[in-house]
Amino acid sequence: MLRIEFAKPAPDRRVLRLSGRLMDLWVDELRRSCQELLGNGVTLALDLSDVSFVDHAGVGLLSELIQRGVLLMYCPDFVREQLRSRRAE
Repeated sequence: MLRIEFAKPAPDRRVLRLSGRLMDLWVDELRRSCQELLGNGVTLALDLSDVSFVDHAGVGLLSELIQRGVLLMYCPDFVREQLRSRRAE
């Protein structure tokens, strides 16, 4: 399960706080949430401090979001390493 909620708004961006496991159907749910915000011209950041697991599809989505200018905040080391490994492929 993944919880997606708005964090306290920052003056220059919207922040989505993620809690739980970014996998399976939750990857698509996060994609929809981000596309809606990005489509409205919002500058977006994801707070990953409470993410406990990210599957292959989740890593792919995070990589795509980074390319679209989304900032990853408080990224756990294991997620950072997965993203680094994906870039090396």
